[in-house]
Amino acid sequence: MTPRHSEPPKVVIDTSTALPVLTSENVDNHWLVLLWQSNGIIPMVNSETIAELRGQIIEASPTARELQARRFLDKTMNRYEPWCVAVPLTVVPDAPECRDASDQMFIDLAIVGEADILFTRDNDLLNMASSTTFQILDDREGQSALAALRQGARLP
Repeated sequence: MTPRHSEPPKVVIDTSTALPVLTSENVDNHWLVLLWQSNGIIPMVNSETIAELRGQIIEASPTARELQARRFLDKTMNRYEPWCVAVPLTVVPDAPECRDASDQMFIDLAIVGEADILFTRDNDLLNMASSTTFQILDDREGQSALAALRQGARLP
């Protein structure tokens, strides 16, 4: 699907991509963060994807002390959540099935939210690219792919 030219591409960002981006030392300079903060992309989330990301951020917290872990979570999520569009949690019965059932929520979210792109580092999701109407891209290669999409190209 080619993104609509009048609005930024709608994207789903899998936890395998969001976690390393949001917890990196250079988070404020990551191209994905710069894009969503400048409204260059529209990230979409639902309650299930946010819950998983929050859990993973707590696990990645540099400290085990509860108050500091909570501050780390809040600081990290404040870099992401305000720019996201909430999509109702919906199971899509006829969606392409992901080999890893725990990743199905990202496929369902992309379908329900009519996403243009799903960014992931997960091989189970990357291997589904030919069976979806939206692009599935590895964010480590996605910056150039997103630029091509914005110029109207269709990626393989």
